[in-house]
Amino acid sequence: MLTACLLFITTINAFAQKQDTIAGIPVNYDESKTGSWELPDLFTLQSGSRVTNAKDWMEQRRPEIARLFASEQFGKSPRRIPRQANLFDAGSPALEGKALRKQVRLYFTDDTARHQADMVIYLPAEATGPVPLF
Repeated sequence: MLTACLLFITTINAFAQKQDTIAGIPVNYDESKTGSWELPDLFTLQSGSRVTNAKDWMEQRRPEIARLFASEQFGKSPRRIPRQANLFDAGSPALEGKALRKQVRLYFTDDTARHQADMVIYLPAEATGPVPLF
């Protein structure tokens, strides 16, 4: 009972405190503290020239805006790598014979010695069609 009370108090306290940083990065919850700023004109190139046609937009301004989002806001998506997986347990009995356990090793980079995760899949032993995984 004491443990439950302490856990409850700790949880309430954690949510009641406003965080000034998240993962070490300062955060601001007050819009009035952002300062004054203007969004860049969508039809003005970084060189100062105006976009006057669709070709200029598609070949120049649109890529400029995408680069701004990548460098200032969202970052760049990592390149896609081929999905790699290794089934190292094709189906051994589990849960007193009620299930089959399959184990798969997933690789997240080209270097299969690093950045990997093992996934365990339990399937009903008597299943004849699609079933949920857990």
